Amino acid sequence: MAFHAVADVVFGLRFPLGALSSDETFGHFRAWAAGWFTLGMDLPFSTYRRALQAREALVDALTEELEHIAKHPESDRQPGLRELVAARDNDGYRLSTSEIIANIIGTIFAGYSTVAGMSMQMMMALAKHPKVWNKLKDEQERVVAELGPQVTGTALGRMSYAEAVIREVCRTAKFGPQFRLVTEAMDVDGYHIPKGWLLVLYAAFSECYLDDRWPMDDSFDPDRHLSVPDSRKRWPLNFGWGPHVCMGRFLSMVELKALLASLARGYTVELLEPDAELRFPTMEPPGGMPVVVRRSDG
Repeated sequence: MAFHAVADVVFGLRFPLGALSSDETFGHFRAWAAGWFTLGMDLPFSTYRRALQAREALVDALTEELEHIAKHPESDRQPGLRELVAARDNDGYRLSTSEIIANIIGTIFAGYSTVAGMSMQMMMALAKHPKVWNKLKDEQERVVAELGPQVTGTALGRMSYAEAVIREVCRTAKFGPQFRLVTEAMDVDGYHIPKGWLLVLYAAFSECYLDDRWPMDDSFDPDRHLSVPDSRKRWPLNFGWGPHVCMGRFLSMVELKALLASLARGYTVELLEPDAELRFPTMEPPGGMPVVVRRSDG
């Protein structure tokens, strides 16, 4: 779901992409991502080698599409890529082919991996808090009664409790860290941080223990977000801050709300390993998070 949303909504990609089907493209993205946190040794049959091969396949497919656009400017194939090729900045410069490809691969990965990770963390939290799940179901019953079964923009806007659940997962869940290189020495809250240091940032720690909007704890309580006045609401730090804020944060919220709405309206979700160990740095179970989804009517 997350992969297709960002590939379609953000870049307007159409499949097949070169010679790759949708499933093949997604498979290459997963293989490439699996090589990020390895030893980086290009050995036969290694995860890192498979990651390099996967990225090469993605680059080849995108290059083929971009070459087609250059040769057939009148074609309506790949409208999203066509807009990237034609785009110019204020000084008249355009992105090179390699820059377009790097932006597409990086943005699609960032868009689907974060939503997929959030979805997993939400399922883990809901499995441990059935009362929260019941409140989600109650909210969806009210939304459907008022607006009908379609998940529209208006309906999403009525899902305040679903948004509170997402925000609370962002606040408490164990996500991987963010890394920042210190380019200039600075003093923060009495601490001196030298130039050249690598900072490891944990958004959840800040929002659990350094946020004056609620008590300093990591208890899972979505209702805390419902009482925060609009003047003090802000995006969870997981989406970044300032110039580093995630450009896809609104799309992520829509995807996650739509997922919760769909599940709460007609399904039960059972985690087969709700207490699975989360491995650093990706904070995912080594074998993934298997779930069983059943229709509520049996």
